[in-house]
Amino acid sequence: MKSLAQAASIVMIILSPEYATIEREEELARASMR
Repeated sequence: MKSLAQAASIVMIILSPEYATIEREEELARASMR
């Protein structure tokens, strides 16, 4: 079941570029906080 959830999340990321952008921005914010 885990691989199915991973595949679904990958599909969601591919289908929603906005979500991917938000994820990237959060990672950048976390990196700059260090």
